Amino acid sequence: MKITYDREVDALYIRFKDTTVTTKHCEEGIALDYDAANHLAGIEILDDSQHLDNMKLHINQEADALYLRLDDATIVESEEVGPGIVLDYNEANQIVGVEMLHLSKRSPYLNLNTLELVIS
Repeated sequence: MKITYDREVDALYIRFKDTTVTTKHCEEGIALDYDAANHLAGIEILDDSQHLDNMKLHINQEADALYLRLDDATIVESEEVGPGIVLDYNEANQIVGVEMLHLSKRSPYLNLNTLELVIS
């Protein structure tokens, strides 16, 4: 897994697999990338600088889930925007969390033993 933050465009990208993708915009500022077999290959979060200091990524192998918490704001609403993909919102209706269930099925190439972080 590779996590890249690009300061120039203020975007965070979590790449599970380096491949050609089809992008699905699920909410303003959040895009999911899928490979040809319809497996999740990456997640893009735009306008991310406001979250960088408080961001936390949690992968629970036993639950087969990934949770990306963008900040510590109180979650007031959650919405399933796709099968097993849940977005959490704060009072201002901004996305503060992204949960993905069935992670191994979405990205069978995911190597949880290797994590690379790049800030450019």
